[in-house]
Amino acid sequence: MAHMCLTRNPNNCFLISFEGFHFNVQVGLDVGGRHNTDAVSCLGYGFSRPKECLVFRPDAIPIDVQKAEPIPMQNLLNGLLAQFETVQAELSKAGVEADFERVLFIPDGHLRGDIERSWNDEADALQELHKELLRRRWITNDSVWVAVELRKIAEDWRLIRSAVKVDNPFAGRYVFPYDDESVALVCTTGAQYLTQGTANPLMLQIIDIHGRADRKEVIGDVFWGADMCFTKPDVGMRLPWVLHVADAGGALSARPI
Repeated sequence: MAHMCLTRNPNNCFLISFEGFHFNVQVGLDVGGRHNTDAVSCLGYGFSRPKECLVFRPDAIPIDVQKAEPIPMQNLLNGLLAQFETVQAELSKAGVEADFERVLFIPDGHLRGDIERSWNDEADALQELHKELLRRRWITNDSVWVAVELRKIAEDWRLIRSAVKVDNPFAGRYVFPYDDESVALVCTTGAQYLTQGTANPLMLQIIDIHGRADRKEVIGDVFWGADMCFTKPDVGMRLPWVLHVADAGGALSARPI
């Protein structure tokens, strides 16, 4: 699955090139329901190898307590492990060796933990999942797993394209405005889609689960995931596809039956 990428050359011009996704597996996570008691995960497989197999699997994460946010560590671990097991089994039936070496988790908001504890339950679950797949030899110690805390309201930031006047920024533009190189503002919507002021940047906090991910590769995959455009090529989604599916699943669970 290749996407066009705009890069600037020394003459200050943009050059169009084609690049593939950097993370073969992407997982969107969201909590919803009428009382925020339901958790949904969407596992997308094959981003880097779409001709081999492309899978999107949304699932509810069973939770055995009333409070779902933060998602209890063991429930999150069990739910995600079941998803990986299902995808691995289906790929095996099709004669495809599963590639879980590079995984990008995209939770809606912060990875949270119990304030009465000194660790982050949800991040711990992702680390334990990596250890389990490593124990099963489904991945190697050279694998790169990373989480991106995606905040829909980026402190009401807007990115300005012109120093002279306020213009709707280009979708795909990103900046690192803070001292922390793991925090970025990314425009997934912008001037390519609508010329009026539509851009509402996302704030990303990049957290390494195992190994160290290239920050630009992470941002590129988040943007391309939002630019997959399954419906109309002139309309980009604001959220990466896997998170869009998880977000929609959480919203549906809030509707009365």
